[in-house]
Amino acid sequence: SNRWDPSRSCWLDCDGNSPNAHSWTQVGAAAKTYFPPDWARAMGERWLSKDRTDGFYSPDVPMVTVALRDWDKVLCPGTLESISCGKGYWSEFAVTPDTNYYMLRGMFLHDVTQIAVDGLLGHLKKNHMQWEIPVAPESREADFALWGDQYSNFNAGKIALLIEGIGGFKINVVDDSNAGGTGTFIQADALPAEWSDMEWRVPVTPAGSADTHWVLVRVERFCTDVEGLWIKTITVESNPLDAIVLRPWTEGMTVLGSDGVAVADDGTTTASIGSVDGYERMGFNFTGDAAKGNVTVSIMLEAGEDTDVAAVACTASDLTSSPTSATSTTSGASTSATTTSTAATTTSDPATTTASTSTTTASTTTTTTTDPATTTTSTTTPTTGPATTTITIATSSSSIASTTSPSGCNYLSAFSLPQALSYNADSKRYNYVHVSPSGAPGSLADALSNIKYHTTNCASSKWHNGMHQFSFQTSDGNPEWFVDLRDCTASTGGFHQPQPGFKLSGCGFDGLDGEYYIGGAPGTAEVWVEKSNAYAIVFSNTAAAPPEFAGC
Repeated sequence: SNRWDPSRSCWLDCDGNSPNAHSWTQVGAAAKTYFPPDWARAMGERWLSKDRTDGFYSPDVPMVTVALRDWDKVLCPGTLESISCGKGYWSEFAVTPDTNYYMLRGMFLHDVTQIAVDGLLGHLKKNHMQWEIPVAPESREADFALWGDQYSNFNAGKIALLIEGIGGFKINVVDDSNAGGTGTFIQADALPAEWSDMEWRVPVTPAGSADTHWVLVRVERFCTDVEGLWIKTITVESNPLDAIVLRPWTEGMTVLGSDGVAVADDGTTTASIGSVDGYERMGFNFTGDAAKGNVTVSIMLEAGEDTDVAAVACTASDLTSSPTSATSTTSGASTSATTTSTAATTTSDPATTTASTSTTTASTTTTTTTDPATTTTSTTTPTTGPATTTITIATSSSSIASTTSPSGCNYLSAFSLPQALSYNADSKRYNYVHVSPSGAPGSLADALSNIKYHTTNCASSKWHNGMHQFSFQTSDGNPEWFVDLRDCTASTGGFHQPQPGFKLSGCGFDGLDGEYYIGGAPGTAEVWVEKSNAYAIVFSNTAAAPPEFAGC
């Protein structure tokens, strides 16, 4: 009773007025069973909700390690890096897998389910897809560029979040006061709105036994003929333990009725109506032979005030019966999760920019499997793809300025090239490429029309002779999905000397070979001007052609 300060109403600056920078470590404190659940809920709703623009949920890649409102406190003024002004290396660890585990574990643990699921699935979709292939980055920098090992085992904690959070499994094979016997199988699902069902097979070896039992658990949301009304069922088979506790999530909806039944091996049936069990949960308990039989619980859910009815996935069914108990309770939330046999498909909103954007068709199919040869449960990571990243990606039709016009433009003068000082760009990414309308080889604009984005990381403090990354990502794999321009660039060290420039040869893009001066304002635009002043290529984050091209 003396563990927590009784004068506090919450844990982390609940009114948002504290001048201190809020870090993941403060949120991670909730990842303990003895942390006050109401504090965890208040902290999640204030700081981890995707509806908050100043918290830890970044729409680019959630969750960030410092609240978005406090980035000015940890970054150098006017930049997305923290090193040059002596603020340490935080900018290289803006999003990390282990901190996501600690922040989201506390939300799952204390039934802040909607926020936990939004955070986990948002992170999996945004953090684990790059170049339309799965990655597992060690971290992301403050501009959300990849950093470090791209298949890092730091991400292993998210497997636990899938099993213990989305699946909701907690298994005690030794002893439990609820059972009065050998152990208890607990399941508290977090089936997201965008998935109609999920199915798990969980290995359980009771204490003192050499036999492993594969417990089948299926969670499914069925449609009814009434809009805004669903029946959610959980079935469990082959449990060897003496007790089962099922705590279905009510998804922020109103529970109109619930029931449960277990059929033992000898045909004996045991009924359970269920009762409210904490925040947004119902509870069903079965013991003895009933727990070891075939168990099914059902709850009827009615859309709540905040339920997006069109976004709730469900299985078509001829169900005519419904849970019969009179239990009725109201909860508040809704969310998204993981499927096995039926792939759950989610589609992101098109990015609201002037250019056409890539649409995420994230078929988030998490198949939960286990390896009988090992003592640990393993889960195949959900594959989400191709997922749009935080930066709007332009398709070829809108990203290339390829009109023709009279020649005679002085591009070197217009872009103030060659520049006197070296060119340093730390992890800058551009979504649009503009080829000058005069002077360029006729095939160049078409050759670059499949560029999805261009990345340059040539800060002089980096490795590879000052060139960490110089690349294109293409939309069609031609000549490759990822083109490392360092492989076809001569004198990349020339970026770090007066009048910086480089020579390209054999990169695979018709008309691109040549010698260029490089300059511009890193982060806003990167400019290449062919050294004989014949033409210019400008990479930027705007669909509009550079004003320097006007009249050319």
